[in-house]
Amino acid sequence: MKQGVKYEELVDIDKVIAMYKVIRANTKNRGKLHKFELFYSSNIISILNVLKYKKYEHSRYNVF
Repeated sequence: MKQGVKYEELVDIDKVIAMYKVIRANTKNRGKLHKFELFYSSNIISILNVLKYKKYEHSRYNVF
């Protein structure tokens, strides 16, 4: 029987940072990007905690 990837394995700080780098490279709104990077560490930890504790809720699309 094939086992899938566990959610806990996906919620990893290295993976969150790697995805942020992909998003940053494709972001056109440099103002929002600059604001995010001013508080980079706390924002990354906040994203990680939201994912870790499964508190993420879909909202309106946010243009970066």
